[in-house]
Amino acid sequence: MSGLDVLHLVTVILAVIAGVLALFRIARGPTLLDRTVANDVFAAVAIDLVAVMIVWWSRADLGVLLIVLALTGFLTAVVVARFAVREDARSRRILSAEEAERQRVVREREAVEAERVEAEDAARQVRERERAAPGGDPGPAQEQEEES
Repeated sequence: MSGLDVLHLVTVILAVIAGVLALFRIARGPTLLDRTVANDVFAAVAIDLVAVMIVWWSRADLGVLLIVLALTGFLTAVVVARFAVREDARSRRILSAEEAERQRVVREREAVEAERVEAEDAARQVRERERAAPGGDPGPAQEQEEES
């Protein structure tokens, strides 16, 4: 085993350790930013391993895989940054299906309540206008008689 082979082996071992730590951070979180950075580190580890394979095994045909891995890592970060919503510090995480359903139900209840309050306000305003108008509000039949 030559010195260059030892260097390749050490590089692979360090990359695997970094990959395991990145996977741990992806699984553990706690925030979306932590998971995104760990995903970038994992993509870099994969690129490193493929680069070592290209050099160690003299496989230039794997160069396309480097481009695919680099694009995947970049696009993953862009997509997460695009769709991440700014929230307070304790809620910067992806919701479970149950939490998302609970939020949807609460929003629907709030919308129904807002519609009810709006209808009550409109009815109150109509009653106030009827009381304020002298002689009451003429109905459609009275309006037609007055026009003729």
